[in-house]
Amino acid sequence: MKGIPSSGVVSFRLFLAGSLAACLLVASCVPQSQIRKRARDVSSLIGDQRESIYNCAPVELATAEINIEIARNESSLGRSVAAVRHMKLAEEAAEKAFAQSRDNVCLNDSDGDKVPDRKDRCPNQPEDVDGFQDADGCPDPDNDGDTVLDDQDECRDVPGPVMNKGCPIVDTDGDGLPDKEDRCPQVKGLIANFGCPIVDTDGDGLPDSEDRCPYETGLIANYGCPIADRDQDKVPDVEDACPDEPGPISTRGCPYRDTDGDGLLDPDDLCPMDPGPKDHKGCPYKRIEITEKKIELREKIFFVSGKSVIKRESWPLLNEIAKAMADHPAIKVDIEGHTDDVGNDRANMKLSQARANSVRAYLVKKGVEPMRMRAVGYGEDRPIDDNSTPEGQAINRRVEFVITAH
Repeated sequence: MKGIPSSGVVSFRLFLAGSLAACLLVASCVPQSQIRKRARDVSSLIGDQRESIYNCAPVELATAEINIEIARNESSLGRSVAAVRHMKLAEEAAEKAFAQSRDNVCLNDSDGDKVPDRKDRCPNQPEDVDGFQDADGCPDPDNDGDTVLDDQDECRDVPGPVMNKGCPIVDTDGDGLPDKEDRCPQVKGLIANFGCPIVDTDGDGLPDSEDRCPYETGLIANYGCPIADRDQDKVPDVEDACPDEPGPISTRGCPYRDTDGDGLLDPDDLCPMDPGPKDHKGCPYKRIEITEKKIELREKIFFVSGKSVIKRESWPLLNEIAKAMADHPAIKVDIEGHTDDVGNDRANMKLSQARANSVRAYLVKKGVEPMRMRAVGYGEDRPIDDNSTPEGQAINRRVEFVITAH
């Protein structure tokens, strides 16, 4: 920091003399604007050199600043004479402050590094001026903190290992090999291949450098050349149990069979020896058959005579129906209860509804969603055989599953 030049002191004195003469002539009517301007000018001049003045002439600085404030206050109260007097005291104190701090001789700098001791964190060690943290007054022998001293560090502002003279190791392609050792620095490769990728044009697992057929996919055991494969199932003829029929490796090149002819190949068929629907994973339903309109029952559902209690012998049939409903989650059904014409019509209607309700309740317990089933009793209204014979009556006593949605 430099002190005020001699020309500045002279100008300042001329400024003070002119202002003072004007004030003595009309001290009683000095406008507030003039006081404010003088106060602003002196404050500005002090502000330019405040650091050196603060260290070299603190008393004069304080005197000047206090009197500036008093002058402003007196002027604002309309007391012009007092305002001019304090303004004069402020200007005289400011002039002394400038004179005493002119050459900064009062600012100590023990190590001569041009950082004043009061700011110098290392007052007895000169700053090494190199553009890195020069304002703290301390030398910085290792700017980047990489343990390589700056005088030996080829990259002072970027940390790097000692082995690389303080510079970071550059690996552009990220393959673990430094660029200076990498024959293909822009392309990721293997360290064992000097940082270059191994080329395998035909993708058969054998590098082109070792592949006798680099443009044809082959076997490593055959030096990268293909082995005869007539059915092109990627199982060489010498290993293919069905060389003229394509098949997977797992079956030694033979195609999957559909032994039971149900349209489901054996690996996907849970019952490969017994034909069954795909929806049932190739296994047949033993007691039912699902058609377009109904779940046809191959057995009857038996109840205790005159009641809606399902007999134990019908449980396996109902269990298979529950399994079919689970296998076909989109199906919805009406469970229809029917009776023969023996007895009272109203009693028959009530019994048929109760039996339909019992079947629905059983299936709900087996996990079938209730909203997929509606129980309906028709009594004796819908016979499918002659009620005049015991055989016909037995046929009419039935439960049917009518599909209402697929």
